[in-house]
Amino acid sequence: RQGNRVKWRTGGRYAVQPGRTQKGVGRIQLLDIRYQHLGNITEEEARAEGFSGLAEFSRAWIKIHGRFDSEQPVWVLEFRLVE
Repeated sequence: RQGNRVKWRTGGRYAVQPGRTQKGVGRIQLLDIRYQHLGNITEEEARAEGFSGLAEFSRAWIKIHGRFDSEQPVWVLEFRLVE
């Protein structure tokens, strides 16, 4: 939420922008929003994120965030390309 406004809604369609102020390059439809712990990511989900598997995903996470805490809460947004 942003104030009283809901920013993301399941079923909504949103522009894909390479940067905050840049023009959209496509559109997605948001299929699901859920909360999970980082340690619950599956091999399949890691591959869907563009990694070869969990090990590569974990290394990238550590490089970006400094550590991999399996109890860390994360939001998972599933979407499909519509344009």
